[in-house]
Amino acid sequence: MKTAKKDFDFFIKEIKFWIEKFKLDDYEVTYYWRDLKDENLVAISEIDGDIGSVGIVLNSSIIVGEKETLRDIISVAAKHEVAHCLIGRLCALAHKRYSTKDELVDEEEHLVRKLTKLL
Repeated sequence: MKTAKKDFDFFIKEIKFWIEKFKLDDYEVTYYWRDLKDENLVAISEIDGDIGSVGIVLNSSIIVGEKETLRDIISVAAKHEVAHCLIGRLCALAHKRYSTKDELVDEEEHLVRKLTKLL
């Protein structure tokens, strides 16, 4: 399903809500709305923990199941991407250590999924 401007605006509103809730106002956030080439991806974050900036992207096309609404999917995705922001600086530090990047990325995604369920 193609996302509309109103969906993108809702996504931004949800992101801002969670950023404020978790006091992540020290991040410089930029929002994007573009095709991610994979309808299974709802959104992604591109975090630079060293300088405190994040680009958060909403996919322009999202698969919506029969028991889901696009709004609910976007709401969960916003929480998920803010959860990435919560641990972004920690991950930036961890990337500088001796773990492999794949190990760190896998563990980050695991933690973010857990946080998303809690939020």
